[in-house]
Amino acid sequence: MSSRIIISISVAVVLIIIVIVTLVLTLLKKKKKNPSNVISPNNETETSNTNTQTTKYNETGTSNTTTQITKYIEISAGVNHVLGLTKTGQISVLYNNDIEVTQVPSLPVGIKWISMAGGNNFSLGLTNEGNIKGWGDNSNEQLIIPDLPKNATKWIAISAGINHSLALTDDGQIVGWGNNFNGKTDPPQLPADEKWVTISAGSSHSLGLTDKGNIKLWGSFVNSIVPPLPINATKWIAISAGGGHSLLLSDNGQIVGWGNRSYNQLIPPSIPTGTKWVAISAGSSHSLGLTDDGQIKAWGNNEFGQNNIKGLPPGATKWIAISASGSRSYGLTDDGQIVGWGFGL
Repeated sequence: MSSRIIISISVAVVLIIIVIVTLVLTLLKKKKKNPSNVISPNNETETSNTNTQTTKYNETGTSNTTTQITKYIEISAGVNHVLGLTKTGQISVLYNNDIEVTQVPSLPVGIKWISMAGGNNFSLGLTNEGNIKGWGDNSNEQLIIPDLPKNATKWIAISAGINHSLALTDDGQIVGWGNNFNGKTDPPQLPADEKWVTISAGSSHSLGLTDKGNIKLWGSFVNSIVPPLPINATKWIAISAGGGHSLLLSDNGQIVGWGNRSYNQLIPPSIPTGTKWVAISAGSSHSLGLTDDGQIKAWGNNEFGQNNIKGLPPGATKWIAISASGSRSYGLTDDGQIVGWGFGL
């Protein structure tokens, strides 16, 4: 082989080596430019989540066994949604995807929700400072919160009807606003030595319970007579206004229905001896009751399955709260899950 050929081969080999070294240096430079805190699609990491409760329902109320949400301690049903309150003072709107209904107002740092009330596509929330905020439908001005009346310093309770709102002050006054059909936002005057302690807004009427155990009704059905206390009861402790009927709960755990009875929504089912009712809730034409052993009973109109109580979800051992509105029913479990049944659920 001639020396000229050998020199040509040597030059070619050197050029190949130079190209390879150049490529390696280029790759090394690119790797250094990629910072360690940039996560590529193939290098994803999971963030920690201190909330360990897994629930059967996500924020839209649909089944989702992997979604984790905070436990709820209180519920309030609207006609087409339900509100859930957490221990940390947050409100969630469940079983409704309408942005107008679900857009809960933000609160300043240090302020939290302590109560809420669901109406017909609108909601009310009460803060720990005694202020009320509303969101959702305002077609009847049910979200325009009035000023506190004379001598009152804050609001302490709220209730939402179909299209009107009620609030209770710290000195025992009731204020109503929104649709005033038949005067359902105008509570009657009380004697000077008596004050309101509980409120409930229904479809076309309102109820109030006084510190002397008296029940008053205003709006539609104003001429109906309040039923007497059941045997062995000394006072009423809870009230619930529905569509055309009302439910009353006595201090010895008995329920008395009052008003429209076209769907047998006034008479609760029998419960075992030694068991008593501890909570009530009236829907449009059906009723719910909760017993002291954590059972829910339903009666009245069942056209949309609002009386077909669902079983307890995994992790729960009993029901601790109930809420009915329209043709829907909801239960809150002891482990903080909300379950709904009835129209569209």
